[in-house]
Amino acid sequence: YILHKGRMKQTNLYCVHGGIGKQVIFTSMIEELAKRDNNKISVGSGFPDVYKYHPKVVSSPQWSGGDLNYDIAEYFSDIIFREPYVSSYSKRDRHILDEWPQMFGLDPFDQGGVNIQPDLYLGQQFVTEAKNMNEKLASEFIMVQWTGGQPAQNVNNKAYPLNNMTEGRNVQNYADIWLALAEEFPNFKFLLYRLPNEPVSIPETITNRVAFANTNALTYAAMLKHSKTFVSLDSSLQHFSSAKQINKPGVVMWGTVTKKEMIGHSMHENLRSYSATEVKVEPQDVIDAVKKVLN
Repeated sequence: YILHKGRMKQTNLYCVHGGIGKQVIFTSMIEELAKRDNNKISVGSGFPDVYKYHPKVVSSPQWSGGDLNYDIAEYFSDIIFREPYVSSYSKRDRHILDEWPQMFGLDPFDQGGVNIQPDLYLGQQFVTEAKNMNEKLASEFIMVQWTGGQPAQNVNNKAYPLNNMTEGRNVQNYADIWLALAEEFPNFKFLLYRLPNEPVSIPETITNRVAFANTNALTYAAMLKHSKTFVSLDSSLQHFSSAKQINKPGVVMWGTVTKKEMIGHSMHENLRSYSATEVKVEPQDVIDAVKKVLN
């Protein structure tokens, strides 16, 4: 807390609902919210580690939805919750970072939301673990993410939810894409980013070139710094990579649920699915996009 006329000045608590990618998007607004409050802020979320190392954040209590406990609430000056998924953003004709700041009474970003980079400060433990993982890999590698879209409360090995949200975002022909990438880039290994309960099978012919670890998502964020690039669906990896502190262009595949213009980043090569009902992208298009990024 901040000393203020001899007393502690309480911060505003901003509550953020949803998955880790959406939490990373919220970091784009921390500086502006702190400037407007003339104070640091606090953020309640299901992923406190996304915020707790940010210099403008005082505290990051655990909150994944529902009523806020009184014993937490009394510590804050004001408690503010704005849900972009229940707003005009749902019309699908604007970017989340054009809609969300306005819901907090902030001015829109001049460059437009699709060009804004999140502000993700990683804890030292994630940076160190990534450094050790990179040394063990001992090879140049491409990160891949084929599945995602789980809520915070699901992360501890609950059954993976198969619903419109996950089925419309997960890459359906990932094995073909993966094998094509392995053939095109024979000197690279692959680091698979997935939660333990996510339904991904590694093609048999490339098992010796694929690494993965059951570790914190933010260790994978730190691993992006060591990677050559990444290939993913619309999920947390594309948001981690676009953070100012990571700044790693990659290839993002979009399906039926979302599109780049809604929740993407212009720094990546963004590919649309050729299927109307699920995410399928031609392997050759992914290879061409990866080459473009590497060049």
